[in-house]
Amino acid sequence: MRLAATMELAKKQRITGAAVLIAAGLLLYPLLFDDAVFRDDEAAQIPPPLPVPEVPAYVAEIDRPLPALPEEPVDDEELAAKDNAVPELGADHIPVSWTLQLAAFVQKENAVALRDRLRKDGYRAYLRTVTLSDGKSVVRVYVGPELVRNKAETLLTELDKGYELEGLVVRYRP
Repeated sequence: MRLAATMELAKKQRITGAAVLIAAGLLLYPLLFDDAVFRDDEAAQIPPPLPVPEVPAYVAEIDRPLPALPEEPVDDEELAAKDNAVPELGADHIPVSWTLQLAAFVQKENAVALRDRLRKDGYRAYLRTVTLSDGKSVVRVYVGPELVRNKAETLLTELDKGYELEGLVVRYRP
C-alpha cells in the first residue's frame, strides 16, 4: 500500500508542477513574446540632425591681410593745435580752465533768456551776478568751462557768429 500511496503522491506532485508551469507560461507569454513592447512608434524618437549652415564667402577672405592705407599729409598747424590740446596746470597744480563771458545784463530776465537760448542750442551756459565798484550789480552770461584755451577760442568764434555777440575768453573760477 505504501507503494500505491507513494505513486499517488508523486502523480499529484507532477500534475501540480505541470499546472504551475502552464500558469507561469500563460502569464509570462505576453511579456516575452508580445511585439508591442518593441514597436517603433512607441520607442523614443531621435530627431534628425540640423542642416549644416553654408559658410559665407567673406570667411575665406578673413585670413588675408588688409592693404595698408596711404598716409595723409599732416598740416603743421594741425600738429601745433594737437600739441596745445594739453591742459595747463596752475601754480597749485590744478588744471587751468577757460570760460567764455558772452554778455552782461542789468536786468536778470534778459540774462536768463540768453542762457536758456544757449542751453536749448546745446551749450553749457550759466549765470553769475557781479557787484561792480560803483555798487551796481550786473548778471553775466558764461559758456563753458573748457580745459584747453584753443577749444574755448574756437567756441567763442562759433558763438560770435551765431549769436552776434562779442565775448571774451576768461579764466574759469569756480
